[in-house]
Amino acid sequence: MDMSHALTAAAIAFGVAVIAPTLVIPVLRRLRAVDVPSGRSLHDRPAIRGVGLAPLLGFLAACGFLLAVEGHPVIVVAAAAGSAASVLGLLEDARGVSVGRRAAGQVLIALAATAALIAGTGASWLLVPLGVIGIAAYINVANFMDGVDGISGLHGIVAGATLAIAGAGTDRGWLLQAGLVIAASFAAFLPWNLLRRGTFLGDAGSYLLGATVSVL
Repeated sequence: MDMSHALTAAAIAFGVAVIAPTLVIPVLRRLRAVDVPSGRSLHDRPAIRGVGLAPLLGFLAACGFLLAVEGHPVIVVAAAAGSAASVLGLLEDARGVSVGRRAAGQVLIALAATAALIAGTGASWLLVPLGVIGIAAYINVANFMDGVDGISGLHGIVAGATLAIAGAGTDRGWLLQAGLVIAASFAAFLPWNLLRRGTFLGDAGSYLLGATVSVL
């Protein structure tokens, strides 16, 4: 396993994701992706939703590098599922999507990702229901946490680091690489979330986190 590739990918993810909000936030303002506090909110002023596009850009840039230097099919599936889930989340952040359509979208993404993983690994097709339920459920688990400042960024760091440690311990270089990329992508969001209050990942970011972690 080439540790230099993993560290380079993580550096790319962090660099792109920490700069990207300067471009993403003005676009989200124009789209009126703003969360107005309600009685159930943990914040007390309007917040920009959808800044999770920044970790998505960092994640995709790093995955592009990894696929160029060596590549692994599971990273392709994770990148595709994460991108599709993030786009679905962005639609919710910017326009609003009905619960039924969101659920259908999550299930379709989970089904496609599970089928791709099984086809690529030769696992049993009997695992399809488990994969679909697991991926769709974890997308919603990640989304449920996003309202608390810092928790989603820390979730990404801990989950990514755990996957990276598992990859290193089992000599799966692709898992080490992808775990570090996830951790770096969401670590880059923390300064924006904690130092510039009123900036949320939104569904675009939490869906990305849930999809990529559960696929890996």
